[in-house]
Amino acid sequence: MRKIIIKLINFYRSYKTQAHPGDQKNNFTRWLYLLSRGNVNLIYKAYFNTAFDWKQLDIEVINKLNNTMPSNPEGCLLDKVNDLRTRTQVSFLVSILKQINAKKILEIGTHKAMFCYVVHLYDNSITIDTFSNLPESQKAVDILSRKYGEYIHYHLGDSRQTLKDFSPNYQIDFAWIDGSHYYEVLMSDLVNCDRLKILNIAVDDYKWSNDVKKAVDKFVAKYNYSITDISNLIDYRGIIHLTRN
Repeated sequence: MRKIIIKLINFYRSYKTQAHPGDQKNNFTRWLYLLSRGNVNLIYKAYFNTAFDWKQLDIEVINKLNNTMPSNPEGCLLDKVNDLRTRTQVSFLVSILKQINAKKILEIGTHKAMFCYVVHLYDNSITIDTFSNLPESQKAVDILSRKYGEYIHYHLGDSRQTLKDFSPNYQIDFAWIDGSHYYEVLMSDLVNCDRLKILNIAVDDYKWSNDVKKAVDKFVAKYNYSITDISNLIDYRGIIHLTRN
């Protein structure tokens, strides 16, 4: 018994001092990390005090969206619906939408249209203009359109051009940017969001990509935006929320 207790203590100490979510791709090890840090509140928030109603998810729809292109668990919003990071990201985004009462959304980086799906489940009155350079994303948009109606407008092509040409006759309330992680492309996307006078912008992978961080930091320094919030330590890649001053 004494040996078992010692092993448990050593195991706890190793997670307390060494582990962090960025190195732990397994959901169980993320739990252990948070428990070892005393962050039980973050686990509770992710699963029980969340801004999104997870019971609404239709696994059949998620599977269809996932099948539109090869899987990428660390880069797709709903690849693992019970994952701590997935729940943290979705809750963070939905909380912003709820706070600002968004009705018109711009998305850069459609991918499998998982964000479009989450948004519709949260509020089916929201419409989305989504931009992607992947033809396969059209298949994902079509799946949602057949089931829920035409609430998504899909724009195919390089966002440096398609977004530049985008001039809607309505105000965009919120922009979600999870497209190219190259500095020049992301900077172009952000500048176009400024051109459109979008009051709230969220950018994924701020803590994970040097180019993303560089672009966001330069944009905030040069344009009339401030950093409002960033997703908690569970989301090691980091979503950053910017607001127009």
